Amino acid sequence: MRKKCFIGMVVLLCMTYLAGCQKTSPRNTDPTDATVNQGDIIHEESGTVERAQNNSEESVTARQDIPEGANTTESVADKQFMEVIDRSRIADQSFEVVLNEWGEVTFVSCMPDFYDENLDPLTDASFYLLKDEKVLYQFPYVSDNNIRETGLCEGVSFVFFEDINEDNKDEIVIGVLYVSGAGPQGMIPYTEIRVYEDGGNEFVYNQNLSDEINEKLTEEVTAEYVKTLLKE
Repeated sequence: MRKKCFIGMVVLLCMTYLAGCQKTSPRNTDPTDATVNQGDIIHEESGTVERAQNNSEESVTARQDIPEGANTTESVADKQFMEVIDRSRIADQSFEVVLNEWGEVTFVSCMPDFYDENLDPLTDASFYLLKDEKVLYQFPYVSDNNIRETGLCEGVSFVFFEDINEDNKDEIVIGVLYVSGAGPQGMIPYTEIRVYEDGGNEFVYNQNLSDEINEKLTEEVTAEYVKTLLKE
């Protein structure tokens, strides 16, 4: 009888011990356990496991929040554009000016970029306003894609800033030098005038006035002579 009671007590103690182990057993930290994944947060005190969230969607959202000003592609493009302007700049026909409401700017005359092997031989000169070494404004071309039908651009003869239409704003008058023909005896130089009027937030090429002046030009074209024609 005593033996049976002793065995019963042993069994009862074992069952009590096992029940206690189930309640207080620490977590299973075996990395092979399928219930614990890489990236899960394991709380040491409680032994519970908090599942890590999938951050892929949050990462995409964060990338989309990058401001436009941080667009590296645009920055590289601007830098390359300035490099072209700097190497094509005509130094003696580029000026620091205070121009109407544009304020203190640099007017820059540029030859076609002869460093570009793919450039069309009939590519025309181009003109810009710079501020703080950045392009503030690019003047409109006078021919499609800035490609002329005839005449090779040889340079810029002169640039002047003057109010020619009495609107209290300086217009920009440019004399561009071209040559036509072929061979040493056939290359004939001539100047074409283009007049840009300040429209406030842009400059407008006045083709009618430019054509009218060009029809009156003689072989020797100077800025003073063109100023005289504009006053007529």
